[in-house]
Amino acid sequence: ILVNGVLIILAYNHDISVIVPVIIVTRDIVVDSIKMVSGGKGKVIGASMAGKIKTACMMVGITLVLFSNIPLEFFGIALDQGLVLIATCLSIYSGIQYYLVNREMFLGNM
Repeated sequence: ILVNGVLIILAYNHDISVIVPVIIVTRDIVVDSIKMVSGGKGKVIGASMAGKIKTACMMVGITLVLFSNIPLEFFGIALDQGLVLIATCLSIYSGIQYYLVNREMFLGNM
């Protein structure tokens, strides 16, 4: 919730694109829903490697955005927006991955 709130505030302040929090929050809702349904059926779902890399990129990217890309700005390296973009793409990938791995739980109930 904290990270999603920060993303919304950064988008509101035009520090990042508004599509970033939309994608990240939607993915979080979908993945959390999948985990809750599977948990109710006794199956535990661990974090995927893509999800872990997404989280690392997002944390470093948000930190750099909040600090105006300092100290990398001194070297002419714009890493803040790039890491947020990578994290957004990995969010889409890992969300699809979570669904594909666990789709039998949803298809079996129909």
